[in-house]
Amino acid sequence: MDIIAAVINNLKGKTKDELRNIIDDAVASKDESTIPGLGVVFSATWKHMSEVEKNQVMDYVDRGLKAT
Repeated sequence: MDIIAAVINNLKGKTKDELRNIIDDAVASKDESTIPGLGVVFSATWKHMSEVEKNQVMDYVDRGLKAT
């Protein structure tokens, strides 16, 4: 099984709260091994966003990178 399928398979069926906790934990840990999984989550989400939503996310990304 490839990493994309594995990540999606592991996250399917999780509640919003569970997903939030997984993402929060991955970001807080600063463990680089979580980066591919976060990328899969971002990619899967991005594919289902409208252009308006993508523009909003890009505002958040831009703001986050400038603050880092």
